[in-house]
Amino acid sequence: MTAVFRRTLGLIEADAAALVDELVRDSGVPVKPAYRWHYPYVDIRLGCPPESADVMAKRLDTALADHVVTDRDRTAVQELALLLDERGLVLDIDDQLTGGVLAAEVTRARRSGEGSGSLGVSLSGVWRGGGRTTYTGTVAITCVVRDETGERAHTSTVPHRGAEVTTYFTEFAAWSLTRHLTGRAHPLTEESA
Repeated sequence: MTAVFRRTLGLIEADAAALVDELVRDSGVPVKPAYRWHYPYVDIRLGCPPESADVMAKRLDTALADHVVTDRDRTAVQELALLLDERGLVLDIDDQLTGGVLAAEVTRARRSGEGSGSLGVSLSGVWRGGGRTTYTGTVAITCVVRDETGERAHTSTVPHRGAEVTTYFTEFAAWSLTRHLTGRAHPLTEESA
């Protein structure tokens, strides 16, 4: 068996399982799906015959296109840190949402904090049905990414159930920055692209 792995963001485990179970059922391939929830991610692993791995990976990417963060056991922050180091970029952050957690996590994950280029990011949120400290309702997140190629806004709405939502904000921002840098919905490695 070969494992096809995807880390997703913005899906609950039940929704991921429904999508993947349908994909597996329709494939006709003997596949064993497995799911692991660890906030804010749902990991999906398909055990399949080696000769079916590429086809199953493409089907999985199509089914989960808007939610795949990576095909490696890394967080969005770790993926972003690798790209920033490879491209010699530093972040210019206007963070109105994480209280500095985004900057701290990216700094911790980088090999080098130096760079000659800049990538701008503005992170903000609107609380609906609650506030920062009430842990009720939802938060509509906006992450605007800017560089010499232009500006792009990424949005998401998440339940505001506790202080851990700051982790979601941080990972969502890193994922948005990574998608901007790669020009793809999700950064896949060369082996699986």
